[in-house]
Amino acid sequence: MSQKTPERKRKSSDVLSLELSTFVHATEDEERVLQAVSNVLPERMRGSLEVYLSKNVVLGYHGNAITVMKFFIDEEVEAQEAFEHIVRRMEESDFNYFLDSLEDRFEHGRIYLRVDKQEAYLGNIRISEGDDVIRVTALLKPHLRKSEAVSRYLLSLRSKKTTQ
Repeated sequence: MSQKTPERKRKSSDVLSLELSTFVHATEDEERVLQAVSNVLPERMRGSLEVYLSKNVVLGYHGNAITVMKFFIDEEVEAQEAFEHIVRRMEESDFNYFLDSLEDRFEHGRIYLRVDKQEAYLGNIRISEGDDVIRVTALLKPHLRKSEAVSRYLLSLRSKKTTQ
């Protein structure tokens, strides 16, 4: 007779991967930009940003150096945790705008979001339509391919919102 070992409860994940990307212009302090990106992520992930980071330097239109920073989280549980953190920390007005504009932000299982880089540096998650942003792309699992299902999913994340 075999003895069953209790199964560890695994946190379910609806997010397959998460990418954050931003530009660091020659006039910006790279450490401050890293701090802004760090502030968007859950606290436990902030100390290990370099694990997710890839950098590429390109030349701008006027020949100025621009560093492209990308942070790719492909571990589902971590991607889920980071995406939940972003959604839960949004101001109510930003979250409502996010939902209202979901049709423009959701395509082929991906949610696209632009977070104001200056606000992120200050510790706030605010949606922006400008260029000085941290771009967030969340790849969702196949059962979340219709905007109605995604909208319900986002609302469920907010309903679990805790004070942080």
